[in-house]
Amino acid sequence: MNRTTRIAMAVASVVGLAAFGTVAGSSASGQDAIPSADSATSAASGSAPRAIITDKVEDVYVPVTPCRIVDGREALGVIPAGGNRSYEVRDTSGFVPQGGKSGGCGIPKSANAVTFTVTVVSPAGGGFLRAWPQGKSEPNATLMNFVGGQSQTTTAPLALGAASEAKDLRVKSDASAAMLVIDVQGYYAPQIQASIDAAGAVEDGTARVLSSTRTSTGNYQVTIDRSVTGCVVSSQPNGSGTFIVNGSASGNKVFASAYNTSTGALTNMFWQLTVTC
Repeated sequence: MNRTTRIAMAVASVVGLAAFGTVAGSSASGQDAIPSADSATSAASGSAPRAIITDKVEDVYVPVTPCRIVDGREALGVIPAGGNRSYEVRDTSGFVPQGGKSGGCGIPKSANAVTFTVTVVSPAGGGFLRAWPQGKSEPNATLMNFVGGQSQTTTAPLALGAASEAKDLRVKSDASAAMLVIDVQGYYAPQIQASIDAAGAVEDGTARVLSSTRTSTGNYQVTIDRSVTGCVVSSQPNGSGTFIVNGSASGNKVFASAYNTSTGALTNMFWQLTVTC
């Protein structure tokens, strides 16, 4: 996904989220510049310039194959008129009891918001739904109106509750009972970025990067909060000199090897990681 597409989607999502709450942690400020390859200090030296990475980088939208997280026909049944219900959206547990896919839909704990499709299945009468992040106040705005006797669907982005909440999303049905089916289309989460030091520790990074270690001279292993198989890995020395860092992804790991190109030898060094999925 190119940057123009990502910005357009982000703008659309902000409009949709205005009634429900903003995507937590998003910011237009980006990150401080990463030192260029012709910087005056060496990536392998202890005095290498460090990029500053914080959780205030912009969120990115990650589409997923449409995946069911809720099906009232399989579990829980209808939300009664005037009643509300909380649902799991992130991580891997709690989905079968709400009629969703076993193991979840690949929405990581770091996700701040999702785009989802919600269907009201053959309601007996007309009514409307409200939806909001778990732990927040019920909004005045409605998610959708529905009429009796026919199934109706809407698609919308919605911020999720804090990771510390027991559930992620709360939905209320007013005026009539509602049988819900909810499918996730994608999610918003911070970028996957980190600055790794020569010893293999994460000096700075977004919450998506869980840990890092140097497994041997010049070889590093970084653990991410989701599978990054098939994602694009960008790894580069944090400074100047005849150095390269080759990175690849498998499962929730990124494997990187750092070389001194003048000698061909594996070398410990400071380096930058960005993963785009």
